[in-house]
Amino acid sequence: MLAQALQELSDLITSGLLLASVSRSRKSDNKSFQFGYGREIFFWVLLAGLVMFIGTGMLSLYMGYQQFISPHRIEYIYWAIALLVINIFTNGYAFSLSLCRLQQRHPRAKWRWRLRHSSAVETKATFFVDMLGAIAALVGLAALSLFLLTGDPRYDGIGSMAIGLSMMAAAIFLIVDVR
Repeated sequence: MLAQALQELSDLITSGLLLASVSRSRKSDNKSFQFGYGREIFFWVLLAGLVMFIGTGMLSLYMGYQQFISPHRIEYIYWAIALLVINIFTNGYAFSLSLCRLQQRHPRAKWRWRLRHSSAVETKATFFVDMLGAIAALVGLAALSLFLLTGDPRYDGIGSMAIGLSMMAAAIFLIVDVR
C-alpha cells in the first residue's frame, strides 16, 4: 500500500509538473526568448520522468525488498482492497481519456506509432502516468489477494517491487522520448 501511495504522490507531482509545462510553453515570445517558450515542455516532462524514476520507482523497489526480506503484518487489509478498487476505476478512466487524446491527434495511425512518433509529449506522459496508476493498483490488488489466500506478507513486497520496476521502466521510456 505504501508503494501505491508513493505512486499516487508521484502521479500528483507529475501532473502538476505537466500542467506547469503546458502553461509555461504557451507564453508568448519576448526579448529574452525570441522564439517563445514552446520547448520548455520537454524540460518539465524530463523532471516528471525523474520524479517517477527516483521518487516512486526506487523507493517502491527498496520498500518492497524490505517487506520481502523481513515481512511485517499487514493491517486494515479490507480498507486497502477497497481503496485499490476505487483507484483502478479512477486511473482507468483517466487512462481512457489520455488514450482518446492520443487518438484525436493521430486518428489513422496505429497505437504503437502514436506512442513513438507523436510530438504531444505531455499527452504521452499523462498516458503513461495514468496507465501505470491503473496497473499499479491491479498489481497491488493481486498482491493483497495472494496475501489473503496464503497468509504470506512477502507477496506485498513482491507487489511493491513490481510497481517500482514498472515505474522505473516507464520513466526511462519518457526520458528517452524527450531526448
